[in-house]
Amino acid sequence: MKKVWIFVEGTTDKALLEAVIQSCFPDADPKPDFWICGGWTKLKDVARKLDEVKASGGEPIIVFDADDQPTKRQEELMYQLSELGHSCPIFLFPDNQSPGNVETLLRSIGSLPDFFRCWDEFQTCLKSLNERYKTDPHQMVFAYEQVYLKKEEMKGPRFQGTSTRLWEIHPESEGLQPFITFLRPYFS
Repeated sequence: MKKVWIFVEGTTDKALLEAVIQSCFPDADPKPDFWICGGWTKLKDVARKLDEVKASGGEPIIVFDADDQPTKRQEELMYQLSELGHSCPIFLFPDNQSPGNVETLLRSIGSLPDFFRCWDEFQTCLKSLNERYKTDPHQMVFAYEQVYLKKEEMKGPRFQGTSTRLWEIHPESEGLQPFITFLRPYFS
């Protein structure tokens, strides 16, 4: 099986992928390597790495956020890749067809949905005070883990993905099915 390189936007994406592969494809061999691009607009900046992966016989795949327009994002990424002389499989969070991001997917696999109801009420309250008051989706994920994990379980202000109590990261997870289906050819 070819060595897979997964190009992601950020550290949360990488942590989720590592957790999904560990849980859903525990026998994956070789384990994938990751390259954090820093955002979808920076894909062009990793041309040299894509060249190296292809030259070594590796298999690059792209896993980025769909954001507001999944079809447009897919087209933009395919165009960037073609400008670099590459093509490779692309998966867009949350489910490869809907608007959203990695945090949208994480919210769908959170085991304690009451937290997200409270978070939405918090967001509504902030917005009622001032339209400019809003939080970043990364803060929601961090707050979710901070509320439910013990202090010694926290490894920093980033998604950990290791608590089965908090996250439904397993082969039967309904929210992960499109993602698992995408990854299966590379890790089964």
